[in-house]
Amino acid sequence: MCLNKDDIIGGAHYQIVKKLGEGGFGETYLAHDTHLPDRPPRLVKEITPSSDEPSVLEIVGERFNREAKALYNLGMHPQIPQLFESFQENGKFYLVQEFIEGNTLREELIPEKVFSEKDIVELLRSILEVLDFVHQEKVIHRDIKPSNLIRRKQDGKIFLIDFGAIKEIRGEAVTSPGQVSTTTSIGTRGYIAPEQDYGQPQLSSDVYAVGMIGIYAATGVNPSSGEIKRDANGEIIWHRWAKVSPRLKKILDKMVRHRVKDRYASAGEVLQDLRKLQPLDKKPLPRVKQWQQLVIWPVGILAVIGFIYVSVTSNKLSSDLMTVLPELEKQKKLVINEEAEAINNGLSPDDTVDYKNHLENLNNKVLKRNPDLLEARLFKAHLLGKMKKHEQKFLICDEIIKFKLDFDYARNCRGSALSDKGKILFTLAKKQVKNSTEFRKYITEASADYKDALNDFTKAITMVYESNQDLRESKQKCDRKTQETLKICDLAVFYYNKAEVLFYALELKGLVEKDFSKDEAKDEVIKYLEETLKLDPQSDEAQRLIEKVNNL
Repeated sequence: MCLNKDDIIGGAHYQIVKKLGEGGFGETYLAHDTHLPDRPPRLVKEITPSSDEPSVLEIVGERFNREAKALYNLGMHPQIPQLFESFQENGKFYLVQEFIEGNTLREELIPEKVFSEKDIVELLRSILEVLDFVHQEKVIHRDIKPSNLIRRKQDGKIFLIDFGAIKEIRGEAVTSPGQVSTTTSIGTRGYIAPEQDYGQPQLSSDVYAVGMIGIYAATGVNPSSGEIKRDANGEIIWHRWAKVSPRLKKILDKMVRHRVKDRYASAGEVLQDLRKLQPLDKKPLPRVKQWQQLVIWPVGILAVIGFIYVSVTSNKLSSDLMTVLPELEKQKKLVINEEAEAINNGLSPDDTVDYKNHLENLNNKVLKRNPDLLEARLFKAHLLGKMKKHEQKFLICDEIIKFKLDFDYARNCRGSALSDKGKILFTLAKKQVKNSTEFRKYITEASADYKDALNDFTKAITMVYESNQDLRESKQKCDRKTQETLKICDLAVFYYNKAEVLFYALELKGLVEKDFSKDEAKDEVIKYLEETLKLDPQSDEAQRLIEKVNNL
């Protein structure tokens, strides 16, 4: 029996407004949260098990709780609907999620409409950046298609909805007393990967689905129509309809390869290749608000986050901003204090600070309310970096730079992400047989990351001097307790980061070219470390790195 308008569920918590639709998992409703002053809208999913036998309900309930927990964790991402509550009532199961106002990509992707290459690349990036987070959580969506992607009306951001695992809950059937089996087939014709169709979904199955969306945008041919055929090897035939560059064709082809081993393994791998495409006259995404930097409280050489109080360019702060800024300040102070406490106790912050919990709080208490606050996104990038999610950190910093080209903190942020990625690749290279294919691959990629990181740190230093002309002649030293020297502290960090990435590049070159002269390269590293110490004589990190350089 369906819910009706004005029905109350969840212990008199949610009042049904209307039915929005139904699908493989059950019915979906729009509701109001009656426990909050503004009665905000909520999306309610009602799941009805296929049997009301107690043994089935017990097992289905266990699966429901497990999948609800997974959805809650995924909701930490600002472009995945947040799960507010899950409960069982009258033999049915309910999920209460954030309501996203907007249109699905089904309204944008229509037969015979062909996207420009620039728009195809932007669409792929928008989807894959969210999916990369999902894949890093080791979750497979399993039903990516245009109708499961919503472009939010507020800012045009794409949200990923309706994870396939929830659709399994309703499809439980009794096979014998106390046992159940899954009978629901998850996936949509035209977007479902071959291995998933055989019941063996993998992360690359999601990549396949996104690739088919890209092909739809490039050709104007709906994958579900049956018009797109396969060749004798099972590969998609689509090039004759598309007018895109050979490089983009190559990426899309690899996304939809018939065999899993020939396909991109995850969303992150596709993003790496998309970044290598030449810029397509891309304009930066529109900023919902323009911010003006007022005060900065840098964290220090371990991690430059920056306390940045901001205001709208108009004379009056919005009530929303007045709420999120104190919360953002609170979140940063908590992390800074925990990091400082760990260091004072001789411990590594990476081992003691719960960065995942801090990220969850930042998403829920700040970014959900104001997703375009650049300073909050910069702080998020810091947390992701500490969680070793360097690709996600890079993407956030990269997007901030597109909004604000002269933002030195964002340049430093992106450079740090690239440097950390390079270190991982260099470590992998050292584990390979020298001059093997894998060895050369890792060395090449690490070298490219170091080069790009060096460029970002150099630009960050230049930006500081351009906006603070008197710093070149200043005799002041970094004192983190004195506000007037904080920019000097920032500059010291940027110089140190530049020296460090040069040191990593020196190590890499030493692994590849045993006979090269190290003296000139070592002198350059020392030069920037001396600049660091001139600005911040108390920098223990710079002193330790000098010792490492001298021991090479």
